[in-house]
Amino acid sequence: MKKLYKTLAYGLLSLGALKLVKKASILAYHSFGDNPAFFTVKEETFRKQMEYLHKKGFHVISLRELLEKLRNQEDISNCVSITIDDGYKDNYTIAYPILKKYNFPATIFVITDLIGKTYTNSGGVTLPMLDSSEIKELMNSGIIEIMSHTHTHPKLTKITQKEAEEEISISKIFLEKNFGKKIDLFAYPKGRYTSEVVNYLRVSGWLGAVSVKEGLVSLKSNPYLLERTAVDASVDFVQFRGKLNSTVDRYNKIKNWLLQKKI
Repeated sequence: MKKLYKTLAYGLLSLGALKLVKKASILAYHSFGDNPAFFTVKEETFRKQMEYLHKKGFHVISLRELLEKLRNQEDISNCVSITIDDGYKDNYTIAYPILKKYNFPATIFVITDLIGKTYTNSGGVTLPMLDSSEIKELMNSGIIEIMSHTHTHPKLTKITQKEAEEEISISKIFLEKNFGKKIDLFAYPKGRYTSEVVNYLRVSGWLGAVSVKEGLVSLKSNPYLLERTAVDASVDFVQFRGKLNSTVDRYNKIKNWLLQKKI
């Protein structure tokens, strides 16, 4: 029922919605396939979504290129970046072939301590993770960047600043040492961060970081707290399209107003 209400809201708010004018959308994925995890997008759904981006002429660019445009205050209209968190094996077996078909770049944020292992999410679903050979192939593909999602995926708000810095630096060092690529993009585990962690990334040479704050990116966005639009099992096609125009911002503005009013 909640999904139905959200879809109806997106449908109504999409009437007269503005395209991505001077704004960009960073799509946030996790897993792909038929597993029961709440964040998993079915293969045929992901294929349809990527086909839509292609047919509608969205400018799908890497997160790195988007950050470059933000730094230079260049036009980001109609730009979309694809990000994938955690580093599940299905990123390689399912998402990668589809991305390769359209030559769409994407950034995968991996948990380095789980490379080649399994991960059990909060819903009790256990999934295999990318292994080293798959990561190497993805890194050498020309369209996929592998970046840091910390070493063990802790909530950075629940550990000390020293521990947070170690989580970030260990992950960075591991990836650079084992795969020979510069690691300078970051995703906060579960979207949790402190101002100290954000500042650490800023002064330590990282180019940028993505949050889980739902919304579109503008030229005024903080490069270390970039907004994203989540795509999971609950997102139908009406909602997906709304995440590619002003509908998502209109929806969140009304949602936040209702929460403040406790309606």
